[in-house]
Amino acid sequence: MSLISRFLKEASETGLRLPLAFDPDKGFGSVTMLFAYVSFFIALGTVVYLVIQDPLAGTTSAITLWTLTTVLYLMRRLNKFKADLKNPSIELDSSESPTDSKGK
Repeated sequence: MSLISRFLKEASETGLRLPLAFDPDKGFGSVTMLFAYVSFFIALGTVVYLVIQDPLAGTTSAITLWTLTTVLYLMRRLNKFKADLKNPSIELDSSESPTDSKGK
């Protein structure tokens, strides 16, 4: 018990050093990226456990998790998202220019 209290005291005084996930855009470790990775692996572990317990619900959850991560990955370059509820429309804008017919 004294080991736990000593650890908590040192952690509150000096802070915890966590291994951070590397962010290629910034060039160094990022806490935000670490939280995204950790939460994804927790969700993945939960889905695997659910597949073992109930194959139908697990498969549905796995497909939902894959779809959600794919959509979030594809949305990473959006600069502007505008939804108009009166006139049902959605406007998206990306920073990348469209490619020509040759793929350049």
